[in-house]
Amino acid sequence: PPNQHHPPPLKKNSFSNRQSKPSIMSAMIQFLTRAALIILSLVALLQTSAIRRRPPSLRQQQSSATTTNVSGSTMAVDCIKLTEKYFEVWNTHDVSWIQALHAATSTLTDWDGSHGPTNIEVASSIEGVWKAVPEVHIEIVNISTMEDKPNTCVANIKMIVDATTTMKVCDVIDYDESGRVVALNAHKTD
Repeated sequence: PPNQHHPPPLKKNSFSNRQSKPSIMSAMIQFLTRAALIILSLVALLQTSAIRRRPPSLRQQQSSATTTNVSGSTMAVDCIKLTEKYFEVWNTHDVSWIQALHAATSTLTDWDGSHGPTNIEVASSIEGVWKAVPEVHIEIVNISTMEDKPNTCVANIKMIVDATTTMKVCDVIDYDESGRVVALNAHKTD
């Protein structure tokens, strides 16, 4: 009918623009949140990877501080830094990190028995300690090397079980040429 009032026609895309602005903002927030999570995951991955790979400064230090054994092969002798890193990782209670520090074939022997022959079993036995005693951590008293075994360290440590219980332990740790633990023999000293 000619006298009937009609609303003005909508401008092209005016309705969809009003609807899409919140959608775009929501999508951008989701995208940025996902990007932040990806970045955090990559940082965590790089930190894990950094433990698995020695930094260039440590590689240089090891290559300049080598000795030749009886068979004539060159061996790295900087197991003191490796041992410090080992206990630093041990105190994080992270199973994957501790497993990465052990060679694929490795053993751990302590006063409760022997664990191995793979890094999976070794890491699992250490995880059992962490689960049984969540507060447990280690403080290094001193670390020394063995002249006749340059890839072996002797670490005297304090295993702090809880606020009232501390054990003195002597760990003899053998490393392979890549810097991974192949054997750890722990002895109570008190």
